Amino acid sequence: MDQTSHFSLPAAVSDNGLPAKMKCQFRYILAGALILALMVSLLFSMTRFFERVTYDAISDSNRDFAVSVNAMTETLNSSMVNFERQLFYSNTVSTLFRKDGFTDAEKSYIMRDLNSSLNAADFTEAIYVYNGYTDTVYSTGPFFARKLEDVNAIPVRELLSDRSTDQRFRAIYCHEDGDEEHSDHNYYAFIFYELYPDRTPKPNALVVTIHDDWYQNFLLLANPSSDFIVLDFAGNPLLYADESLCSSSRPYYEQIHEDTENPPSGYILGKNRNEICLYYESPSTRHIYLRITSIRDLVPRFYHFRQITTRIIIGLSFLFAALLLALLFYSFFPMLRMKDAIRQIDSCLTGEPEAENTKKTAVPEEVLPLKKQLENVVSKSERTSLEQVLYDMLLKKRPADAARLFKTAAPPYGLMLVQAHHRSDIYRAGLHLHPEIVITKSDNIYACIGSYASSAALTEFSETLAKTLQCRVFVSTLFSDFQELTLHFSSLRELHCLALILDPSRQIIPETELEQKTAEHTISTKDFTELTARLKSGKLESSLAKWQEIRSQLYTYRYDPFQYILNRTEDTICRILKDLHSNLLIDGERLLPEHVEQIGDFAEIDEIFGKAFAVICDNYSEKKAQKYSNLAQKVKEIVEQEYHDPELNAQSIADRLQLNNAYLGRMFRSAYGHSINDCINSCRLEESKQLLRESQDPVDAIARNVGFANVKYYYVLFKKYTGQTPAAYRAGEEPVT
Repeated sequence: MDQTSHFSLPAAVSDNGLPAKMKCQFRYILAGALILALMVSLLFSMTRFFERVTYDAISDSNRDFAVSVNAMTETLNSSMVNFERQLFYSNTVSTLFRKDGFTDAEKSYIMRDLNSSLNAADFTEAIYVYNGYTDTVYSTGPFFARKLEDVNAIPVRELLSDRSTDQRFRAIYCHEDGDEEHSDHNYYAFIFYELYPDRTPKPNALVVTIHDDWYQNFLLLANPSSDFIVLDFAGNPLLYADESLCSSSRPYYEQIHEDTENPPSGYILGKNRNEICLYYESPSTRHIYLRITSIRDLVPRFYHFRQITTRIIIGLSFLFAALLLALLFYSFFPMLRMKDAIRQIDSCLTGEPEAENTKKTAVPEEVLPLKKQLENVVSKSERTSLEQVLYDMLLKKRPADAARLFKTAAPPYGLMLVQAHHRSDIYRAGLHLHPEIVITKSDNIYACIGSYASSAALTEFSETLAKTLQCRVFVSTLFSDFQELTLHFSSLRELHCLALILDPSRQIIPETELEQKTAEHTISTKDFTELTARLKSGKLESSLAKWQEIRSQLYTYRYDPFQYILNRTEDTICRILKDLHSNLLIDGERLLPEHVEQIGDFAEIDEIFGKAFAVICDNYSEKKAQKYSNLAQKVKEIVEQEYHDPELNAQSIADRLQLNNAYLGRMFRSAYGHSINDCINSCRLEESKQLLRESQDPVDAIARNVGFANVKYYYVLFKKYTGQTPAAYRAGEEPVT
């Protein structure tokens, strides 16, 4: 058969040298690029169109907003002007405008009529009638008639004294500062007066003030949206539908007044261009009416239509872009994808991420041909398979068989556990010395098996790894029977678990180190009972000494007895801490991690146990002191109540409390500084001194009454404590010094 029959025929080639399939793909790519360009240009055109239409819709909304505000304020002003006009030309007010004054009978009628006018309208707060001929102000309230300069309402006084034509027929916002007895007062004032032909005001005027809350509620009812706020000319909020509008309106107010060319009505876009502020400045009140809302709420239908259309165009653009990129990827980059796959497989087989590999390689490696890269991948794949076989052997998932790991290596064999960061570090450090080694990871440490000519060769190789990688290496003895692999692995792993009791300066730990450890512990229940007793006695130094005694024996144990004794010690401490409800326990149960190998070094155990000992001893010391204090107090109460009894003494009190006399005496002396018998004698002597001065009873009778059975002993004690005899004390003689 012809040799060419083993290969597929080449693809058809066109006249210009390009394969037909590639030409077809090129046409698809070109068409896709054109469609994508059209979609992007359409997206930009639609965006500009929608932006222009949006601004037109906002202008219409702002025009409607200005019209509604004007209508609202004009309605309110017209109502107030009609009310003032009727009141101004009423008989009551005309009487107050007379130059010659009025009688007392007319005054009573006028006051009643003014108050009736005030009460007839629920929005009015006060009425002020100013007679310019007499410079007198008549008002509702406690003060009927006052001179203009005596009017307490300062804004009203200023309106009447300084009248101008632009103040008529509009609401004027007024504010009065409060004092210690009154709070601030806000209201709106409407002033009405007639003009001469030359447009100067006539002498008489009428001012009606209305409640500010009524005025604000009227405006809010006329515009019930939650985004409405009214500011005065200085930018202070007068009324608002939501308190949050006070802070959000400030930047818009500043922007309106910064640009003097801003028209009295318009709109301002927010920083994120989704928020918009419609504003209108009333020419009559000079108030600034703002509506701060979002474009979505202002023109909802148009906004949703724009969003849907834009998303459709963007979605189609992304779809065409994705199709175009997919076509490019699958048409022109097959080789790049293959090389990338080889790199990924290579990094997976070595167990080292490609990013780490790039960081560690200072000088770029030579780019190998694709065939050589494939050979390396196959080689590393075989090594990965051997690593899995070794892992299964160590865990006894398959029988230990040297032939499954080594092709040419012969016994004896040596096993090491290496605390390296990554297996690739071990391969780089030792593969050129022992190319047959196999490495696998087990229990966060790397196991390395190889063939060595002698123990010296194994020791030399382990020292090389320890020095190069700056890590600790656990080294087994050489063995020829490969079935002993798991035994040596167990011994090395046990040493690794006991790392906290090993010298941290030693990097090479031989397997024979384990032979120096004992598998049986010598610490009994009695030791833990003694530790408990010392802790509950509150003696910190004694408790720490007992722990040091247990600690010194732990260094001689293998893993199982070490773990057992450490757990027993921890349980002993935890039981006491639970009784004390201490917060030292982890999750309310433990002090230490569950396993020994999770502990960094012995100093960590010493620190944790030391804190626990201090907490326990401090607690029990306090309890002991409190117990002594309570017991001493009880003894003293017995003495003070029963010292008349001749049979009362320290021994009788100890018998009654069922305590040792010596123990009770030490406790009492510790609390009060003297013995129980001294306390009894002191109480008896004090009463006898009082009786000697206040009664005429014989000394012997007084001694027996206070509790002394032996009168001679009473004389001796009295002389000892007072420096004189009872008779001399009764006579008032000075004691002999």
